[in-house]
Amino acid sequence: HAADGELVEAIVSEGNRGRLTQALLLTRELISRHPGCKHGYMLQGQLHLSQGSYEDAIAAFRRTIFIDGNDVIARYWYAMSLQGAGLIEPTMRQLGEILRQLQKRNDDVLDQQVACSELKRAVEQLMESLS
Repeated sequence: HAADGELVEAIVSEGNRGRLTQALLLTRELISRHPGCKHGYMLQGQLHLSQGSYEDAIAAFRRTIFIDGNDVIARYWYAMSLQGAGLIEPTMRQLGEILRQLQKRNDDVLDQQVACSELKRAVEQLMESLS
């Protein structure tokens, strides 16, 4: 949603400044404009996670995954939220699902910032630490 690029930039800017309440209000505005767009929920989840609000983060990332079940980055943040909430078995299930999805990919690029191989290594290390 290119028209909302400025809104997304404002959310990121407010979050980076530590103005999380304002950033969360802006995510609600983005979600109300585009309820089927995963990016608003993803940003909302990351903001909640940064505050240690694990239940709210879990809810936001769950919505992201409902919209796009193949988004392994959202699934990773969902797993981190589950871990933060002390829910180890669901965390391990999500990490296993990430590895399954990564094995199906033919390329190593998830997005501009994350490679599949890097995410796979991080997931494997986390699984080992939780076992």
